[in-house]
Amino acid sequence: MPKPRSSESKDDYIQRCIPILVKEGKPQDQAVAICYSMWKQKNENTLIEKYIGENIDKAKKELAFLKKSEKMKKITDAGKKRKEKLEDYLVSKGIFD
Repeated sequence: MPKPRSSESKDDYIQRCIPILVKEGKPQDQAVAICYSMWKQKNENTLIEKYIGENIDKAKKELAFLKKSEKMKKITDAGKKRKEKLEDYLVSKGIFD
């Protein structure tokens, strides 16, 4: 599956992505959905990277805090979403915590 390039615009990525997935056998509507989902994920990871920088320890500490809050049932819906995004981000960096 093609990943968005760092300097690639949304339109350029979508135009590049869809034909590749269709050629791999995906139906057009599924290819469109996958490509937009991949673009959205890239943007979410970019926002997390801007916030965290290269400080993986900061991400791990925040994730630990959110997990503890969740166990104590003191976490908001926004906190749950943030926890999921941080988990996805760390997994994308090859860190399984």
